[in-house]
Amino acid sequence: MIPGQVHSWELSADADGWVVFFTPEFYLKEFPHRKLFSFPFFNALLHKPILYLFPAEQSLLIPIFKTLQQEYANQEIMRNEMLGCYLDVLLIQLTRIYKIQGIEIEVQAGELSLLQNFENLMEQHYKKHLPVSYYADKLHVTVKHISKTCKQTLVKTAKELIQERSILEAQRLLVHSELTSSQIATELGYFDNKYFFRFFKKHTGCTPEQFRNINKALW
Repeated sequence: MIPGQVHSWELSADADGWVVFFTPEFYLKEFPHRKLFSFPFFNALLHKPILYLFPAEQSLLIPIFKTLQQEYANQEIMRNEMLGCYLDVLLIQLTRIYKIQGIEIEVQAGELSLLQNFENLMEQHYKKHLPVSYYADKLHVTVKHISKTCKQTLVKTAKELIQERSILEAQRLLVHSELTSSQIATELGYFDNKYFFRFFKKHTGCTPEQFRNINKALW
């Protein structure tokens, strides 16, 4: 899951496995030359973050999870460095499996670069509610070109993607923070609370408080 992604789990009584949490800063400390969005499952615009593991793939990954768990429990010298290395191995192996399963959306190289750069810019500026023309100028393309690329590849307009990012952050804050709906509106750059509430309901089908109540109950 990408950082901040809103989620919930409904697990059966016999469910077993591992959950690995890490911050981008932790990974990038050991591998500053890499970007997390280079791993397909962290590139939210282009890829579905789901892998189905067959027995052979499970046999490959389970030892890595066990080693991560053991290393985390120990207090050996250079523990974080070792954890970072095993985490990198895990992400690389998952990427190989992902490529084999062919879950990716087919995108030409130029379009892929444009969409990745658009996602990075959007992540930095979505709270400012800037027009698509701002992103087009920064990416040195026309509004028509970026809009056409998004629509053809992702079946969504650039404006819709920006709005979805704002909604995602609102959902995250509603579930994972104690901020009021009005405070969240301000945090996201909406200084008209009524407009924010209408905007949120239009995209989710419920009010911010209804969303909070429904999803808090799942935790």
